[in-house]
Amino acid sequence: MENTKMDTYEKDFEKECRDYVKNIALELEDYADHEMIKCPQCEAVFNPDHVYHAEDNEDDEDDTPRAICPECETVIDLDYADHAEMWDYFDDCLDIEYHTDANKKYKSVRIMVTCGGPNVYVNTGSGYVELYWASTQTRYSLSRRVRDAIDECYEQMFDDLC
Repeated sequence: MENTKMDTYEKDFEKECRDYVKNIALELEDYADHEMIKCPQCEAVFNPDHVYHAEDNEDDEDDTPRAICPECETVIDLDYADHAEMWDYFDDCLDIEYHTDANKKYKSVRIMVTCGGPNVYVNTGSGYVELYWASTQTRYSLSRRVRDAIDECYEQMFDDLC
């Protein structure tokens, strides 16, 4: 009986880890598609398709779509919202590993986005979001479009460093 509980716990934990890396990959898709916006009040970044939208006021002649920031509840006019860039996702990354060829030309990047439980990396070389937590390892693939968007950012940064 005890083994069954442990097996169930381990399977649930592994599923939770897979879902975690999948959600990161999907969020990066939103960044690559320029669907993420920044709140002008608190600078939170979010996809307006995934939040509540402000109700239309019948007295308002303006049909401008609006969303409510999930952090500070500011109503944002989506026609004039600032879109977040890929840089915004990695703004507070924890570590960057550049991978180069023998001529020191940029090839790919591995970026640590969380650590300490779990450790999560976005790796354009392998093409995966990778998760490591104790003996659990899992990954979720990144689309070519996302990898190219990340590589474009980090190749520019690498060239500026060299």
